[in-house]
Amino acid sequence: MKKIELFLLCFLTFLVVSCETIRPAENFAGEEVLASEGIVVFCIRNSLAGAQCQYPINNHSSEIGVEYILPKIQLAPSVGIKTFSITNDTAPYQLVCIKLPKGTWHLSEIGENSQFTYSEHYSFSVVPGVVNYVGDWELSVYPFVGLGELTDVYTVSVSDRKDETLQLLYSSHPELSNMEVVNATVVTEQLYPRFWKSKIEQYEEALKNGEVVVRYD
Repeated sequence: MKKIELFLLCFLTFLVVSCETIRPAENFAGEEVLASEGIVVFCIRNSLAGAQCQYPINNHSSEIGVEYILPKIQLAPSVGIKTFSITNDTAPYQLVCIKLPKGTWHLSEIGENSQFTYSEHYSFSVVPGVVNYVGDWELSVYPFVGLGELTDVYTVSVSDRKDETLQLLYSSHPELSNMEVVNATVVTEQLYPRFWKSKIEQYEEALKNGEVVVRYD
């Protein structure tokens, strides 16, 4: 009996700790930047904001007309368990300006179904006391239907548009214009979430051949 109670206690403790490790990343609002923190700046491009899901006319799925939901993005440290989540707004182009502890961080998840393992991630270093520009992130969504439910899967590509992003940043945060800027961008091609690369490639091939069952427009 004591073993069962101990197991339940450990399990509940794990759940509580897990919930506490994911925190919403609040946009920088001019508050104090600690010596162990850096300002992280990047843009999210999400052209499908406000799109509707489209099916062929002969498809009678109950999901017809479902509205595209903007995904959350999670950033995780290479060391430690504290993860920060970033909520997309409804704009197709979003400036993100947040504080993060110094160290190496990586993209760990987009939405609910796209996880990126450490070996496949997009990573960047946060230098304390400076503005860390980490790129322009363009999201692509691939909708799949399985068991009557719609599953959105994401890829991301990263480009360097530092000058354009800094103009946006300084217009909303002029207090940061005197701060040193470090370009920590690593330009990447399309990054695939684990377990989904082959299915996404099949989807893209079907799209070229006009065979896709479901899409967003």
